Amino acid sequence: MTSSKTGWLFLGSVFGLTLAVAAPAVHAHGGDPNLAHSCVNNSSGEIKIVAPTATCKTNETAVDWSITGPAGPRLTAVDANSREMGPVISIDTVQGNSPWIALSVGDFNFALELLRRDARADFYGGTTAVSFDGSDCTGTPFVRQQNTAMPLVAVGPPGNTVYRAIPGAPLGNPTVRSSFFVGGACTNHIPFAVPAFPGEQVVELDTLFTPPFSVR
Repeated sequence: MTSSKTGWLFLGSVFGLTLAVAAPAVHAHGGDPNLAHSCVNNSSGEIKIVAPTATCKTNETAVDWSITGPAGPRLTAVDANSREMGPVISIDTVQGNSPWIALSVGDFNFALELLRRDARADFYGGTTAVSFDGSDCTGTPFVRQQNTAMPLVAVGPPGNTVYRAIPGAPLGNPTVRSSFFVGGACTNHIPFAVPAFPGEQVVELDTLFTPPFSVR
């Protein structure tokens, strides 16, 4: 081989090596599943969401951002004295867009509905009703069985007292003689057996909050 050909081959090898070193590096993601990963086209600006371990093309830039954003605004129920009652967790569109709120008493967490119908005073609704083995809502309370994922709670006398099923108590079929239903008054009725749990008082709401209620 002549020296001129050898020189050209040498220069070509060096030039090819220079191109390889100068070419843009492939943009790879770190693989963090707690981030959202994308590849942004450097020319068009098009954003393509990719897997955490994906590799962007040479004409794309890897852009990641946190999946968890800042906390948004929270609706809270308050009473007439602007005392916070609890956060709104749901809206009952059947009952005039009444809010369900989350409350805690000690280590017991539960939900109640704040109701207002036909210009009546505000009152509470639980996830079930409470019945009693005596007349006029006296005697042993029983919290009726309901198919719900929320804790079984009912509101009844005296005042607006929250009743819950006694933890660990078995479901039975007690004979009850009076009941208190959502938004109503104590009702005496003929004795009948009803699937229910033995109940206990949790808290008297009138000692905590003063109607009317509002959400803000």
